[in-house]
Amino acid sequence: MKNNAFTLIELLVVIGIIAVLAAMLLPALATAREKGVTADCINNAKQLSLGLVMYGNDNNQWFPAISDNVQGANVDGFWIYYTGFPVPDAGNYIVEKGTLYPYVHSKQSYKCRGDATASRNSYAINSNCRDAKFTEADSPSNTTMLLEEGRWKSGGKRIDTTDDAYFQYTGNYVVHRHSKGTVLSFLDGHVEWLKWKEGHTDTWIRNHCEFSQE
Repeated sequence: MKNNAFTLIELLVVIGIIAVLAAMLLPALATAREKGVTADCINNAKQLSLGLVMYGNDNNQWFPAISDNVQGANVDGFWIYYTGFPVPDAGNYIVEKGTLYPYVHSKQSYKCRGDATASRNSYAINSNCRDAKFTEADSPSNTTMLLEEGRWKSGGKRIDTTDDAYFQYTGNYVVHRHSKGTVLSFLDGHVEWLKWKEGHTDTWIRNHCEFSQE
């Protein structure tokens, strides 16, 4: 009678084959997951940007009130509400209390899944939108509106999440959560994923944050 049981050698061969297949599939799965996170972030930026455009349409093209650091902490009436500055890794944002929320109606839209901190918000508005109108920009399709802001912590540590939702290109940096790229939106409402070249970030951001462009 034929013995159908696996021998130890056959079992080891099968395990080896499974291990090889897993090693081949894991990078593909990781890439697919990263693309999913990026797609979610792009959708978040689209929802928030659409909300900002709708707010502008209802308010004579003005941006909602925007504030930085301690001036905006625990104060109602700004596009987003935060309870302290600097915002810790466990983030003190209460997004539903911000003036933008009625146009978004989704707390999830404020948080990038790639943001490893516990902050409730991952995005910041271009500081040049403060006390400004959409119509003041020379080139809305080339002027940034929302960016994935990062901040510096004491000791030179980089924290890849926004501290006050107010992006100043002279003091903040753009995070590279998505395959060494970042998601940002523009005043015309469109959203892009951009991958940076070394030394490219600061110059590009500076040129695309200004409302007046040559």
